[in-house]
Amino acid sequence: MSYCVNCGVELDVSARKCALCGTAVYNPNENGDKQKEAVRPFSEYIYLPEELSPYGRKKLILAIITTVMLIPNIVCILLNLTLFKSHPWSLGVISGSLFLWSAFVFPFVMKKPRPYILWAADSILACLNALVFVWLYSDMKLLIECLLPIIASCSLCVLAYMLWYRRKRHIILKIAFVFLAFSLVCLSSGIILKLSGLLAFGTEIGIICFVSFLAIACFFFYCYSSKTIRRWASKRFFF
Repeated sequence: MSYCVNCGVELDVSARKCALCGTAVYNPNENGDKQKEAVRPFSEYIYLPEELSPYGRKKLILAIITTVMLIPNIVCILLNLTLFKSHPWSLGVISGSLFLWSAFVFPFVMKKPRPYILWAADSILACLNALVFVWLYSDMKLLIECLLPIIASCSLCVLAYMLWYRRKRHIILKIAFVFLAFSLVCLSSGIILKLSGLLAFGTEIGIICFVSFLAIACFFFYCYSSKTIRRWASKRFFF
């Protein structure tokens, strides 16, 4: 038993059109030009409210994380204005939180990923964060000899990884290059800290981190080169 989707009147099994309003009857078991004029009793698309869509859920998560990150900043501002008034140290907390939010939270809620814009924004925010830190402690030498070179080395490593990442790569190979980038960042940062005089054992610490991350990268390179491990990872973890 079927009914007209327009007026709701009961239809005959062999009816092509509604006897009351003339609306073409849709029959899912038939194909042809006649079915193109028929009104389907259901939509081809499913429309969800924005709060139930994937992007809506991402926005909700963004709002929760932003609120959680905002509360400590408000607390620091109030403490800075009432109890600890020696210098505006809360500005450093605010700039650091803004950098972390832009680098690790905002990219996951964008409708369309724009990695190079995010990379440029994060680099600029990192420089501004360094400027705030230097302004608080009045040490311009620290900015020129240490902070800016470290930010530049990290940004170049991230940019190089993004350019390499443009082509389709296996996930094990991606992980290997992430640790390789970490090793280069640690080595360059340790050398910069040593040359600036901020950390006496900067080079030694940088070399230790470099070798450690490089060993992990070599392990993942070996996993990628082994067909057996790649086949097992594909079946076990859907890589």
